[in-house]
Amino acid sequence: MLKPSKLNPDSLKNGHGPWLIAIVTLLMGVYCLTMSPTVTMEDSGLFITAAYFGGIAHPPGYPLYVMLGQLFVLIPFGSAALKVHILSAVIATAACCCLYACLVILTRNRLIAFIAALSYGLSATFWSFAIRAEVYTLNAFFFFAILALCLKLNESYDSRWLFFTAFLFGLSLTNHWPLILLTSGTFVILLFQYVRQMLSPRVMAGGIICLGLGLLPYLYLIIRSYMGTYISSFDLVFNLPDLWWYISRRIYPGNRVDILFSEQLSQVVQYAGYFMQRFALHEISPLGFATSILGMGVLWLRFPRKVFFSLLLGFLSSTVFLKFFHYDIYDEYNRETFLGYQLVPFGVAVLTGGLFLHRVMETQLLSEVKRRMLAVGLGGAILVLSFSANLQQNNMGRDTFAFDYAEILLKYLPSEAVLMVEGDLDTGPVMVAHLIDGVREDVRLYAQSGWFLGNRLYSARHENSFEANLILKKFINQQKTVYMPFLHGQFSDMLRKHFHIANNGLFSRVSVSPAPFETSAALLDDVRDFLTRQMSGDYKDHWTAYRSKIVSNFCQLLINNGEEHPIFQEYPACQALFADKLFRERQFRRLADMLNSMIDTVDPVSFTQKQWMAVNHFYFLSRMEMINQEIANDPQTPQSLALMIQPVVNRIYPFIEKSEGCHEQLISDLLRVKAQVPGVNVNTRFLKRRFQNCEQLQPLIKHIGSLPQ
Repeated sequence: MLKPSKLNPDSLKNGHGPWLIAIVTLLMGVYCLTMSPTVTMEDSGLFITAAYFGGIAHPPGYPLYVMLGQLFVLIPFGSAALKVHILSAVIATAACCCLYACLVILTRNRLIAFIAALSYGLSATFWSFAIRAEVYTLNAFFFFAILALCLKLNESYDSRWLFFTAFLFGLSLTNHWPLILLTSGTFVILLFQYVRQMLSPRVMAGGIICLGLGLLPYLYLIIRSYMGTYISSFDLVFNLPDLWWYISRRIYPGNRVDILFSEQLSQVVQYAGYFMQRFALHEISPLGFATSILGMGVLWLRFPRKVFFSLLLGFLSSTVFLKFFHYDIYDEYNRETFLGYQLVPFGVAVLTGGLFLHRVMETQLLSEVKRRMLAVGLGGAILVLSFSANLQQNNMGRDTFAFDYAEILLKYLPSEAVLMVEGDLDTGPVMVAHLIDGVREDVRLYAQSGWFLGNRLYSARHENSFEANLILKKFINQQKTVYMPFLHGQFSDMLRKHFHIANNGLFSRVSVSPAPFETSAALLDDVRDFLTRQMSGDYKDHWTAYRSKIVSNFCQLLINNGEEHPIFQEYPACQALFADKLFRERQFRRLADMLNSMIDTVDPVSFTQKQWMAVNHFYFLSRMEMINQEIANDPQTPQSLALMIQPVVNRIYPFIEKSEGCHEQLISDLLRVKAQVPGVNVNTRFLKRRFQNCEQLQPLIKHIGSLPQ
């Protein structure tokens, strides 16, 4: 039994090689078999391009990850994208080995540490980030590596280990420093007992030197700038002020402090709720969740308090505390970005689950054989359940969604066209396809925002938005025609005011003079094939909000050309667009049947808030139109009109109650029905309370107060 006064001595001596080799072999095998062969969505393409060209990634620059990526692109097989994906897999495997080390130090139980390491590696979110070019597995590696060193120092003080910890902490700050700083309280609690030794001049000087050595990768940003790299996210870095601008991440709206505390608290509750839902149901199976919760009890009862509070702080760091310091709105577009922040808390949860399994093995209630079989059986069940549940969503071996989108985009541009990418949806995939894989080398690629590409027209920092608009306007006048997959919000008003814009669903043509914009039969064929692959399950890219935008654009392209596709009935974003088409064509019966089924069976989370509002509004309007048609066909119907309308009204209330926003048009239509049809019961008291903070609805709110309840 563990004494509460100290941890286990001699816990990291010989004998761990076979266990670590097994962890590396199994996890790398799984990761390599399930990773995408090419670029994925969001930041994947940006990191791949930066690594391939030795460029500078977005703030804070991520110099360590990019430099490691430069080494991995030298691998003599596979695409550049695959090589950088392998880098993430190697780092993820190293993080799992560090978690193994933490559990061995705490329990001296290699078998349980092995099971826990594999459970972490096969958890849903960690697995998904281990098979794509992203920096979050590197953050998890640093956390558990430093945690293992801190636990080792708790066994016995050694200044050499302390200096190495300082170096590793400095190195971790060259990756995603906000996340590692947020978890640093974990390390402070464990090392606080050595504060007197750390304040001695020799140790303090050595620690500062080692910390500084860890920060040296940031010099890469300046060195590569002077070497003239073509790829740099927000301009080149030539001096210390430029370097500080990069490191401090000033460009991001996450630095805002003007959000009301009540609004931020609401965001914290939503974010923490989503985390707990994923933790309980998806990450390591409900059984794994139960062992993690029970493990917190074991941690409290069987281990020193400093270990309990340090791990608790690590768990809360990116689940609760993060949202108080990170002000990006938590919505459908940012939800999966926030998942990357949760790798450390999920890892801590797996670690506590391992403590519970270890406690099962040392209980005196059963014989040694039975308790070992029980603990291994529970751990094995967690592994099997996690692997079977998470394999389907993380098996991206056939996923080429991002590359296929970029290839279609480039394929149907005119010869020598100018393509101006906009942001996260298009920039990464297009850069990889065009600059690395050589798709359509005749196309000239620019970035509307001025970021990443060395041919930028203006500073990517946009210190002078007016000047940037003038420069872009002059450039388009010179080129006569440019193509844009999406219009950047900073320039959209200027573009619409001064140029002719035509959109075919694939990209917008921005030109000085109008011209026909035809859609070829070959393009329609490629779009149909793309959407068919989406339905088949080949595309499993995890950035569902970004993917939804691209899929909806392709669906709109087919709809605009009078085409139909089975995806219109199955994919949420396309269902909303198809509903609009049916409504405009007055196919109310077909529309009502489709929407009635959708409201009953589809998870609203699959839609954006705007799409789900449109679905419910279309349902209400289509049912009203059907009732109007019945009235026209049967003069006796008005006698039971209220009875016909009431179920439709009742169907709308759950949506209004659970959704955000003011839904001005829907509420106006609802109240109009109440005013025109006596006997229809509309819960005006509820509506008044629900929309009391909607300024645009205030005239209606006053009208609600005058209506009978």
